[in-house]
Amino acid sequence: MRQKIDISELKTGMYVCDLDRPWLESPFLFQGFLINSDTELSELKELCEFVYIDPERAASAGKGAHRPLSENAAAADSAQRPYIRKFEDEIRPARELRNEATTYMEKMFRDIRAGKGIDGKQVQKMVAGMVASILRNPDALVLLSNLRDHDEYSVAHSINVCTLCLAFGRYLGLPAHELTELGMGGLLHDVGEIRVSTNIMRKEGLLSKEEALLMQTHTTHGADILRNSTAIPPSTISIALAHHERSNGQGYPKGLFEKDIDYYSRIVGMIDVYDSVTSSHTYRHCISSTEALKNMYNWRDNLFDASLIESFIQCLGIYPVGSVVELGNGEVGIVISVSLDQRLQPKLMLVRNSDKKAYMPPKIINLAQHTAIEYSSKYEINKVLEPDAYGIDLKSYLLRELPLEAGVVGQVF
Repeated sequence: MRQKIDISELKTGMYVCDLDRPWLESPFLFQGFLINSDTELSELKELCEFVYIDPERAASAGKGAHRPLSENAAAADSAQRPYIRKFEDEIRPARELRNEATTYMEKMFRDIRAGKGIDGKQVQKMVAGMVASILRNPDALVLLSNLRDHDEYSVAHSINVCTLCLAFGRYLGLPAHELTELGMGGLLHDVGEIRVSTNIMRKEGLLSKEEALLMQTHTTHGADILRNSTAIPPSTISIALAHHERSNGQGYPKGLFEKDIDYYSRIVGMIDVYDSVTSSHTYRHCISSTEALKNMYNWRDNLFDASLIESFIQCLGIYPVGSVVELGNGEVGIVISVSLDQRLQPKLMLVRNSDKKAYMPPKIINLAQHTAIEYSSKYEINKVLEPDAYGIDLKSYLLRELPLEAGVVGQVF
């Protein structure tokens, strides 16, 4: 039974089931969460005058339903501090890292087809470079994960999953060596697909039962490839094998329940699905990040670890980097950076004016700088759009504009 309390009475450990305002006016993507940190408590106290709590759900959450995700709470708090480097300064090195990873993965797939193994030390070195970028400012690499081509899906997907795992691991406060280990698992999780028939991998439409079973063998093939390679951590092998296991025991290849799925595999399995459904395929149109997160929230406990899902949503925020959004004045922009303390007011690359005509060149605008009353509705995000809304080619904009200094491209303050 829910209870209305004054915000001054709210404490860590309480379960908030409703706010005194719509969730879109808060930095929390979904209402209904256990307060695990002083940061969340402070955000609510700054935002609300009162909230509704559910004492019974708080009690059940305390028994493990919403367990802490990092054993090092201090590290998790530190990870939420302002980024070391500005987005504008990190985008160039991030793009170089992305290009390096793409070249490496293309060669690695060719080598595996030729019967060669994987050099784990090379993978570790490359992922460590990505970790350094993520620790400086995760928005740059995360934004570049929106560069996708149909014909290079396997490579792009592997790098995207690695990137998102690193960004999420940073949010959870994992130390650099654990981030590197998690990132290696994310990068190599689908390596077994090399041994699955190309006809099955590229088939348009649903797979038959027999084809689906053959597709599922990529998990065991991947584990075999990694076992026969050098300097591959055991966790990377486990991720390749278990990233399609699900909390309800309906996954594959072993049908494990959540308690038997290792921590890294739960993370990679969740992010694998997120990137897949937000990426275009030849046989399926992608959906927006917001829609994907809402769906995954509904799948918590059934398919994925509920606490991981909720933290992943908080990590990406209401407007994940790469989202296409429409402002109150009708202008359309791409989210390129999100401030930790201004999650409802990200930095945008405006690509369409109020008449939906292309801006040439696009304009960079920081919504957090438009806080005056006269701008309150004009510069508020009205809605999240489909990635290709109004003919927007996200990849084209990112490739054409981001090599420039972001502060020079038609900036609006």
